[in-house]
Amino acid sequence: MGEECSKMFHMYIYTMGTDAYAHAIADILDPTGRFFAQRHRVLTRDSFPRNDSAELKVKHLEGILSCNDDNLVIIDDREDVWNFSENLIRAYPYHFFTPERVEGAVRFVHSRGPTDITVINQPLPKEVEEYESHLLDILQVLRTSHRMFFEQASESPDREPCIVNILNDIRKQVLNGCVICFSGVIATNSCAEESVLWRLAESHGARCRTEMSDDVTHLVCANPNTQKYHTAMARKVCVVQVDWLLHSSWQWCRCLESRYSIDPVQVVPPTRTPLPRIPSKRARQPSPNRRNTKYNNSVTTKYIHTQTNTYTHT
Repeated sequence: MGEECSKMFHMYIYTMGTDAYAHAIADILDPTGRFFAQRHRVLTRDSFPRNDSAELKVKHLEGILSCNDDNLVIIDDREDVWNFSENLIRAYPYHFFTPERVEGAVRFVHSRGPTDITVINQPLPKEVEEYESHLLDILQVLRTSHRMFFEQASESPDREPCIVNILNDIRKQVLNGCVICFSGVIATNSCAEESVLWRLAESHGARCRTEMSDDVTHLVCANPNTQKYHTAMARKVCVVQVDWLLHSSWQWCRCLESRYSIDPVQVVPPTRTPLPRIPSKRARQPSPNRRNTKYNNSVTTKYIHTQTNTYTHT
């Protein structure tokens, strides 16, 4: 994936860790130094002036990259650290320290036995295969957005394309035509329209309802003991778990509803589930003073590889 991305984008690593940590990770991701050998390609918390500890929880690029923000693509597993930026492609979290690896590390510390360290480094074929599939889904989004960017550039040479608008166009196709109602997954004392799930559904092209109106096509439900659930079943409306919405957003395509159906006998809680084959807001216009900005043959992309937070800029 890194090889193909490097042909389309300028790639960077961005982590809130220290310089030492970031460069150690860069050596693992890029042992030959083809992508991140230059020090300015690795950004850490030491790269930014911080006034207080609260700023360490937020990522930004002001004054670091000399590029138009309209042409940045971020890949990260956290939306909140980017203040829910429209430039973000959300990735599924990758956890290297699984319970098996943690248990192996504890045994190794206590026994210093040579066999225990193999548990720490033991590959997890199913987990790796699933995550590699997810990265291929992200790669496909990058290919599409890159192609559309330069198609628009050739069609309108006097106007620079906006990658944010392109991403929004792709994103809104995911749940286009779906009308979603929620049951038991949004706090009753909160504003439903401001909830993360509501905003996530709308940003992917769905329309949302607070009640079971006649046009509802999907009920995202936590359990089968609510009035909305019984109404949906009577109307033969598709009833799915929260993970259907989350995985559809990660995969950038509408997941098969039957895999996320609610069992009225034994309900699966809508918590973090094993990853299957993985995989907002109004589109904004480019800043007027940047429309005639000269750009080279690449979109700016940040490629953040979940835990190591890698990004690319093209």
